[in-house]
Amino acid sequence: MSWLEGINFTTSLVILLIMAVSISIVIFMYFFVRSQKRHAILRNYPILGRMRYMFEKAGPEVRQYLFNDDNIGKPFSREEYLHMVMPGKYLSSVIGFGSKRDF
Repeated sequence: MSWLEGINFTTSLVILLIMAVSISIVIFMYFFVRSQKRHAILRNYPILGRMRYMFEKAGPEVRQYLFNDDNIGKPFSREEYLHMVMPGKYLSSVIGFGSKRDF
């Protein structure tokens, strides 16, 4: 008796459904990630990019228990770093240097 004889129709249907859903999710994620223009890391390295952003989001909790405080840093603190990086990353409050005159 082989292991295939013990699998009935409903079990095989559930397995097929799970495989189809997971494959369709992967295909959707692929096309969604390839079409987005905001993050080059996600476009080029979808899995590693998601891991990077996940670790970046969990960073304060990890630093709280394992590393120095957020306010202690060399050459500047994490808070000062975020004040510099976030506006440049998302272009929320960036004002260009230069003349306001129309040349």
